[in-house]
Amino acid sequence: MHRIWNVVLQPILQSLRPREVIEARGDNARVHELLAAHCDAIGASLQSVDEIEDAIGDREAIDVVWVARELSWHSVSGVLERLEEWCAETGRPFPVVILLGARRYRFDVTSNGSRAERTGLATAIEAFLLTRDDPIVFRCIPALDGVGILMRESDCAQGTDLAKTLEDLAFFEDVEREELGRVAVDHEARRQREARLAELEAEREELEVWFEELAGNTRRILNSRRWKMGNALAELRRRVLLKRRSFRSHLESRLTIDQFKAWKSGRIAFPESRRTSVLGMRSPAHQDEEFDLGRAGVSVDVVICVHNALDEVRECVSSVLESVAPENHRLLLVNDGSDPATTYYLRGVAERHRFVTLIHEASEPEGYTRAANRGLRESAADYVILLNSDTVVPPTWIESIVECGESDASIGIVGPLSNAASWQSVPELQIDGRWAVNELPYPESIQESDELVRMLSPRNFPRVPFVNGFCYAIKRKVIQQVGYLDELAFPRGYGEEDDYSFRARDAGFQLAIADHVLVWHKKSKSFGTEARERLAKAGKKALQKKYGVDRLRADADVARHHRALRTIRHRVRKAVESLRFQIREDRTGRGSATEYPLPAPKRTVPGHPLPRVTYVLPTLRIRGGVLSVVQIVNGLCRAGVDAKLVAGSRRNEVDPWQFEREPVVLPPEAGVDAFPESDVIVATHWSTVERVVAAVRAGRAPQAVYHVNDFEPWFFPATDRDSREGVLASYDRIENRIVTSHWLRDRLAESGHEATVVPIGIRLDLFFPRDVRRGPHKRLLAFTRFDSPRRGFVNTIEALRLVREADPEVEIILFGEDLSTFRLPFDASLAGVVGEPERLADLYSSADLFVDLSNFQGSGRPALEAMACGTPCVVTDVGGVNEYARQGENAALVAPGDPDAAAFEIGRVLSDASVAERLRQGGFRTASHFGAHDEVQRLIAYFAALASRAEPASASNA
Repeated sequence: MHRIWNVVLQPILQSLRPREVIEARGDNARVHELLAAHCDAIGASLQSVDEIEDAIGDREAIDVVWVARELSWHSVSGVLERLEEWCAETGRPFPVVILLGARRYRFDVTSNGSRAERTGLATAIEAFLLTRDDPIVFRCIPALDGVGILMRESDCAQGTDLAKTLEDLAFFEDVEREELGRVAVDHEARRQREARLAELEAEREELEVWFEELAGNTRRILNSRRWKMGNALAELRRRVLLKRRSFRSHLESRLTIDQFKAWKSGRIAFPESRRTSVLGMRSPAHQDEEFDLGRAGVSVDVVICVHNALDEVRECVSSVLESVAPENHRLLLVNDGSDPATTYYLRGVAERHRFVTLIHEASEPEGYTRAANRGLRESAADYVILLNSDTVVPPTWIESIVECGESDASIGIVGPLSNAASWQSVPELQIDGRWAVNELPYPESIQESDELVRMLSPRNFPRVPFVNGFCYAIKRKVIQQVGYLDELAFPRGYGEEDDYSFRARDAGFQLAIADHVLVWHKKSKSFGTEARERLAKAGKKALQKKYGVDRLRADADVARHHRALRTIRHRVRKAVESLRFQIREDRTGRGSATEYPLPAPKRTVPGHPLPRVTYVLPTLRIRGGVLSVVQIVNGLCRAGVDAKLVAGSRRNEVDPWQFEREPVVLPPEAGVDAFPESDVIVATHWSTVERVVAAVRAGRAPQAVYHVNDFEPWFFPATDRDSREGVLASYDRIENRIVTSHWLRDRLAESGHEATVVPIGIRLDLFFPRDVRRGPHKRLLAFTRFDSPRRGFVNTIEALRLVREADPEVEIILFGEDLSTFRLPFDASLAGVVGEPERLADLYSSADLFVDLSNFQGSGRPALEAMACGTPCVVTDVGGVNEYARQGENAALVAPGDPDAAAFEIGRVLSDASVAERLRQGGFRTASHFGAHDEVQRLIAYFAALASRAEPASASNA
């Protein structure tokens, strides 16, 4: 109330210098004393009354009326009408009226913490003003308890002292606009929640009806004599013939029956949807390996300092309550001057849970650092975790943090990964030059996002210079030696955790990141963005003064370039791109691009010699596109063509490869004059286009060709428009283009680029059914490549997890990339990178099924190689695979990004011998029409025609 005197009353009285002042309902003694002293100083008369009507009476003059208590809507109308009558009776002008509660809207906090909008007293004032002829001005200052001022236009005319006073109060209008904005957001959020709840309620009712029907049907089936006898006979036959149970029926019936039992026992109200996710990625074996707090004998206290932001506090506390075990944990809530609604909620939580303690209910906020120290002093546990109130934690976050801390006795402070925690953020550190606030990999579930990070993490527990304070775990021995947070230098927070990190390091302790747990941080919910930035700047200055700019800069460089943190950020980034990779195309014409057998072209264009050809690769490393080019160059050499291979770099992993002619390694900085002279130079990747164009300009070859093996614009996420447009622009640089499938040709045509189709070929002399010893169980071979988001790594792992869950005896082999540092949700044999054709053919031949769930492929070479080895295939139906794959004839096709459907198809092929045999024979026949010899002959004809400046013939019609 004193601020109303200082900001409003005193300045207005000083500007008006009234002679007669009425104070109504002056309950605040201090304001009354200040008002009385001011009136005495200026020689004004002051009358204090309970009701204004009592003071008006027969008074001849009234200059200012001050209503010190908020009135009702009808009382305000009555006061104004009585003043209007007094003006008519005395002929005096309308006085200046100052009253409380004159808001246009009231914002009441409801029981669930949201804001409810009510009509304010300003409507009564505005209704009164509409009845008057003389101009009365009304000003409202909602931020100051809704102070309202009524005055004549002449009193506040431009240039008057009162006008200047009102200008000084104009900035309070911004507060009103911000509040209205928050109310609008609350209304929209509540509307969306109500709509979603209505949808869920309708779904629940439908599912309950469905389950009642299922329950009745199931009971009738299980109680029927036919079922009992048939089931007994089927089981007897299976045991006598030593046959395994049907994978398909096992997969479907197990999930249905388990959910039915759970529903009947009351554990779930209705069945959960089997949507695509990584929930449950930890197998039972891996769950047994999780860190056990009870067995380790470690106690943990969680301290949450709260200042308003009830919605975020409720979500944070709820997630913590779901994750803690009362026998090992305590939750300490520090109420740092929160509003009544938040305080009421915190008291309720403490009353309902015996392991929750509410401490220090301050009437005014003291600042985060002092509040955090109160929690630290209250705790006596082995670990104390300072957790921001705008976070959401996954179920096993405490165990993961303590696991990191217990891995090394020298570790004193631990923090997790997050979507928004400066150096601990994944997948991006900064966006547009500011600290990133990333979306979760699974936006609606912190648990699924945490499971994904857990799978990707190498668990290096990297040592860092400092730990972000949003989730700050401190060992008891650190507190005993270092003490508490610095309240003097960092009273409001922001910088206090960095200071504590420096002090702990100076005392000999290490700081580590638990890189296998993710905590969601919403950012700036208590302070707001502007306040946070202001406090951050103040904290930075205090740190610089205490430790020096050089040390801060050096430690920041260490955190910025930390290799282990960069590794986990890279992995999460690739996983997010893989999950959000979407294919949008019209697939109505799928499967009709070409027919086989394809006619073999003539060896050359008549009358022209074999051309000299140079293929250019960005690097020699084991990748499908690189292997295809190496095979082409080797095939051209064996056919008598003077073919060479130029690469920007070479990896040791390709040393075992057999090259018909040793490749020429020319680093990017090497000049194009070093290129061998040729008739045709061929670019194989968008990054090689400029080198090829420069070589042609330098006279190393008269013709250039772009051999497109995949639709490279889709190598980048849809949000990276610059990269996609850059790749499309590279197609304009070279006029002659070759593609490996009609699908690729159609994609280029969509951007206005023509191309000639030369279908891929495989070495049928290398890829054929091998005599490989097999084990007693079904074997599944899957192609996985994590670093290429288009390969659908996360969905592949999820599909295989479902397969293993349904049939634990299935043997899974993964190849394509080194996954030894990944924590897969199932046991698997890791073949890693396989570059030798003989070894790859052995792997194909040893498997009962090959799986490639890439989001798209330009040609789909791996599945064609598996078909040549007599192995049935399950592949996605987008891309060049449709050049040869036909659903149910030679392969099982599924949509990309649907691991549930993929798991079903895998189970169907593994369990049904007739389906597997049909696909095996159909695939083997298909592969026989895609020999490498045909591919090479088509290319020779194309290059010869181009070298002779003749019009190149279409390879598919040559």
